[in-house]
Amino acid sequence: MADPDIDFTSGDAGASTTIPMQCSALRKNGFVVLKGRPCKIVEMSTSKTGKHGHAKVHMIGIDIFTGKKYEDICPSTHNMDVPNIKRNDFQLIGITDGFLSLLMDNGEVREDLRLPDGDLGKEIESKYEAGEEMLKKQTAVRKDRKNKPSWKFTLDLTHPVEDGILDSGNFETFLKEKVKVNGKTGNLGSVVQIARLKNKITVTSEKQFSKRYLKYLTKKYLKKNNLRDWLRVVASDKESYELRYFQISQDEEESEVDE
Repeated sequence: MADPDIDFTSGDAGASTTIPMQCSALRKNGFVVLKGRPCKIVEMSTSKTGKHGHAKVHMIGIDIFTGKKYEDICPSTHNMDVPNIKRNDFQLIGITDGFLSLLMDNGEVREDLRLPDGDLGKEIESKYEAGEEMLKKQTAVRKDRKNKPSWKFTLDLTHPVEDGILDSGNFETFLKEKVKVNGKTGNLGSVVQIARLKNKITVTSEKQFSKRYLKYLTKKYLKKNNLRDWLRVVASDKESYELRYFQISQDEEESEVDE
């Protein structure tokens, strides 16, 4: 998913992407720069001290972006560059037109990453279609239920429902089937509640829930029912969306006031 030609050694705004570390301090499953590439160390061996007084460390690493294998030998007392790596975990919530829809920890949805080519992309797609959970689990501190926060969003379907082109009951069922909790569909329980009152859908969650995720699923429903060319999802305020018809006479961009 990363560009194999990216120059990771050049900093941004004065930030360093590598830090020096003595070769003897490196460990298997750690990270190091080999042949100019950031790698995870998979094998290490140290030779005996030679006549010049320096033991040599032989390392084999796998490029963290491309999976290519690299090797290097360095005196144990010399410094090597260690990549400054930050790891983010995402929950896969959809694949559309070759792009991944990823739910981030802050509740936002990221949709700018392509499905990887080759076997990795096929594996991701097959696991997603099979409904397998693709989520990095993290330990969280349990909060006092009396002060437990909640998220509530509303979607107004009035115009298309009154015109008879959208079934609000069918859309409610779609959301109940597609909304994921802990990476799984059909797992709403008491955490997420989806209710319909006349022509409005209300989603209430005890767990962090992204307004953009509701927009993403609504667009998916519109596309599935061939309504995407006629209707758009517009934010009426920070906690509400509504479905509006495209104005053919105006070249108006879709605006949104998100959290």
